[in-house]
Amino acid sequence: MPNMRQLTLEIPLKVLSECGFPLALLRKARFPRFLRQDPYGFQISCKVPTAEISAFKKRFREQYEAVRVERLYRDNKDGLETLLIRGPWLKRESRNSRDQAAKTLRSLRACQIYLLRSPEVVGEKLRVAIEGEQSKIKQLLAKFGKRKVPYRIAKLAELTKSTTQPTSS
Repeated sequence: MPNMRQLTLEIPLKVLSECGFPLALLRKARFPRFLRQDPYGFQISCKVPTAEISAFKKRFREQYEAVRVERLYRDNKDGLETLLIRGPWLKRESRNSRDQAAKTLRSLRACQIYLLRSPEVVGEKLRVAIEGEQSKIKQLLAKFGKRKVPYRIAKLAELTKSTTQPTSS
């Protein structure tokens, strides 16, 4: 059995907010999936309760005129619809600033296969809980370092065989 590790990362939202990334998306939507990020813009899918779709789209259009919101998938058994949200960085910051915001989102995209639950905004940080083989988690954190994405490990746990497999009675 590989050595498994579970950890919670906190990533400051400052870089994203400086470029005008719609932080309301991370606060309101469920299960965000980071699809494309570059110095020109972003593309994310997320799930929103069907009953809140109209209000969600209206708020987004009012707050972020350049951001487009489209339905990808209709109502599923959980009462959620999948939306595609894409647009340019909303503030014309320097290319370096936009590039750093894109690197932050690319790093979050790399975390997606290890997620334990949907990322959540806590204060001015995005909290991401992940689990995976120790070697894979080290590689992931090395990418964060290489991209110069600031993060803090808020919680770290090594999983042993007894905590990852159910015991028989």
